Amino acid sequence: MSEWNPDDLDAVAAAEEIDISPEGAPVTPVTIWAVRVDDDLFVRAHNGPGALWWRAALASGRGSVAAAGREVAVAIEPADPDLQELVDDAYREKYGASPYGADMLADAVRETTLRLRPAP
Repeated sequence: MSEWNPDDLDAVAAAEEIDISPEGAPVTPVTIWAVRVDDDLFVRAHNGPGALWWRAALASGRGSVAAAGREVAVAIEPADPDLQELVDDAYREKYGASPYGADMLADAVRETTLRLRPAP
């Protein structure tokens, strides 16, 4: 698997919102939140597993993200369940002040956690 270009990782991770375009999604791009844990990016579906973009991302495992004037082709995979607490902490830190921040910690939303990596 490819590693992030450090400048792309820093820029995308720092963006308040990113646009994700999973292959096979009926409508793209979709604006979502992303968080960084170490050298990885993670996303969750605010609407839970019924979100069409999330289903397409999980099914295809490929897509692209755009933020901060950058577009990166990504591989998309379910996140390691052992990382959920770290991802929760990252969401709290980055989005805790938002009225929607707590929603991103709900069980149904946590179940949708995906890891994004640059596509090879």
